[in-house]
Amino acid sequence: MLVTGPERLVVSLLLVFSVHAFAQDAKVVSLARAIAQAEGFGIRGALPTRYHNPGDLKVAVAGQKYPGQCGIGKGSHVRFCTDRAGWLALYHQLDKIAAGDSKHYAPDMTLVQLAKRYARDWRHWAKNVARDLDVSTTTTLAEYLELPPVVTYRFRPVPPMIVAIYSAVEPVAVKDPHFTHHSGKER
Repeated sequence: MLVTGPERLVVSLLLVFSVHAFAQDAKVVSLARAIAQAEGFGIRGALPTRYHNPGDLKVAVAGQKYPGQCGIGKGSHVRFCTDRAGWLALYHQLDKIAAGDSKHYAPDMTLVQLAKRYARDWRHWAKNVARDLDVSTTTTLAEYLELPPVVTYRFRPVPPMIVAIYSAVEPVAVKDPHFTHHSGKER
């Protein structure tokens, strides 16, 4: 089937956005793998391996459970029922960080800043993750994940002198010769 006209534009845009979303997802997967390796996931007998927890995630909020969580182990580390559940939880946490929805991590954090909050041995953790991703430890998550920049605008306060000048001026009624009341008569 040949697609032409507006349909072609829609299909093209969907393809572009799908490729971008896939590329971003691939970056999240790579970041998750680097974190899992830095945490020791896959090493026989290591806590993340035994708990099916590649991100070595801990209980976030008392009473709340991750999907696929079987329990809580040593040091409040989450135990997942399967490796798949553990990977999905890690991807979800990384997606929350990328979206700016995390309470503890932000997209503009460098790998070192992330490591300081994420890992006890943060220096080695940051170096290992950076090496696996082939980036510097000063790379931000937003840079690595190729997130669009966040545009913010800060309002500047009006200087007190300007406020005082405008406060001292009394409003003056001005008769507009072009303004007429809806009845057609001038006010």
